[in-house]
This record gives sequence, C-alpha cells and structure tokens, in this order.
Amino acid sequence: MATFQPGAPQSLIHPQLVTLRASAVLALLSAYDAAPTEIACPSFTRLTLLCSYTRAAQAPGGAVTMRLEFSPTSIAGAGTWYRVTELAAGAFAAGADTVNLIQRSTTTYTSTAGPVERWLWDLELPTAIERVRIACAETGTPLTPGTVEILGLLSV
Repeated sequence: MATFQPGAPQSLIHPQLVTLRASAVLALLSAYDAAPTEIACPSFTRLTLLCSYTRAAQAPGGAVTMRLEFSPTSIAGAGTWYRVTELAAGAFAAGADTVNLIQRSTTTYTSTAGPVERWLWDLELPTAIERVRIACAETGTPLTPGTVEILGLLSV
C-alpha cells in the first residue's frame, strides 16, 4: 500500500470517479457498444467498477456481457487494445511438458430477479496501461435489451 506525503496530488489521495458507460439501453441482437468510452488511467493501479443493469420490462433472463480492454497508448482513439485473458493450467505428468491454455475473456452478469441490479467489480490495472474501455452487449434477451451504466473509481 502506498503512503503519501503532505502536498501529494489529490488524484493520488482520493479515488477519481469516471463514467465508463453512461446509462443507456444496450443494442439489439447482442451487438457490443460500437464506440466504448475510453478512460485515461496513467499512474493508477486499481479500478473499481460500479455496475448497474436494468433488464427490460417483461424480459426475465436478461444478461449483460462485458468486454474489458486495455491500451498502453496514451493517445485517445489510437493504438491497439488488449483484452483480459484466462489461463487454464494443463494436466501435470512427470517427464512430460505441460500445455497450458490461454484465451481472451469476457464477463457475463445474469440478472436474478430484481428490476435494477448493482454490483462492484474490483480490478488491478495491468502495468504501464494508459487507457481502459469496456464494451457491453445484451446476451440474455437479445431482442429486448436492458440498460447498463458503469462508473469507475480509479485509485492507486
């Protein structure tokens, strides 16, 4: 945990609240957001997502899939985006190499019963990341999409 001296910039002492996705209805047919909001995050090491999903009326089974991406480039609208990955360790056998599986990852939140559901997603930001974005898609009821809002708290 970092300690700060008097006179440290306020952005390092207090978390910075940002909007990663303004409250809006998701696109039809499980399409991801076409232009997700990019958030600058240099010098930050943590991002806590404050997520809110409202499923469409008369649409039980709603779900939102989120594609979290990171960029080491500081120029907005430029650079390459990298997705988070999952690693599955292969079976270990004496005298043989082990093959691990790695794959890009998305995360799906499936609604339970409430009309509005909120949750936290606490992340450690990868080293030397300059920007982050998150694209969302309705994957539970593609013909009756719900509404998603995602705020973020950047901190060190």
